[in-house]
Amino acid sequence: MQKIKEIGAKNESFVTTGFQTWKNAYNRFREHEKSPVHQTSIYLFNRALKNIPSCASQINKQHSEEIKFNRECLGKIIKMILLLGKQGIAFRGHRETENSENKGNFLEFIEHIAFEYSFELKKFFTNKANANYLSPSIQSELMSIISNEIRMKITKRVRENKFFSIIVDGTTDITRKEQISFCVRSVSSNLKIEERFLGFFEAKDTEGDSLFSIVKQALNDFSLSIKNITGQCYDGASNMSGIYKGLAARVKREAPCALYISSEMNSKRENLIDFMKYFYWLNEIATLKIMQKIKNCFHRKG
Repeated sequence: MQKIKEIGAKNESFVTTGFQTWKNAYNRFREHEKSPVHQTSIYLFNRALKNIPSCASQINKQHSEEIKFNRECLGKIIKMILLLGKQGIAFRGHRETENSENKGNFLEFIEHIAFEYSFELKKFFTNKANANYLSPSIQSELMSIISNEIRMKITKRVRENKFFSIIVDGTTDITRKEQISFCVRSVSSNLKIEERFLGFFEAKDTEGDSLFSIVKQALNDFSLSIKNITGQCYDGASNMSGIYKGLAARVKREAPCALYISSEMNSKRENLIDFMKYFYWLNEIATLKIMQKIKNCFHRKG
């Protein structure tokens, strides 16, 4: 306005006092259009208009900021899931309603952090218009995604090491469903032993053929070749160790180098290794004699 006043106007009524002589309005409008004050005003208006973002761009910017904010909050929720999973802490509570005194570890921890230490999380959870990713189904989905990502990294590492052993054992869950645990054991390029658990798999029955099908399917899912198996470790039950129809025999037909060691013998072997560490000062002959006696003792005990 100051700049406009400095320029001056032929008729101040268009700038300060207001226009009243409507009978000559058309002529006065034409004169004002040619005045410096009007032309300057038009120039300043158009220049300002270029610097003002459109309504669509402002809405798009706000949407992008909301996406960024939601992703940051979701990242904090995922970190909490990783922490509870790493520590082996249960997630759920018996009652997870708003009025419950104890909603379970996950909800109690995440709400404590939100309302005590993180304004962003508090804002995220109190916004009823958006999903807050705290429902049991979302928790399960996030845990499934995380576990699959961990398995991918483990199996990639095993493929890099190429050769590996498998460790399989049967158990029942709380609902009395039969399932087997599946672990892999490999040696890295720097001769470091890496043993990793890959998951539980439900078994319809415990026959050797059924267990072999589960093992083959698991190896296929993890993109691991059965021919690269150099060792297999199970318990001494006939469905596992049977020389004709046991799981060990079936695996050995596919992978001739897959040496079978029972879990009981594996435990004895580890105990023997720990025992022999105390005899590092013996010469080789004395060490071999001790190992021969231990071997004979195992054979006598069956």
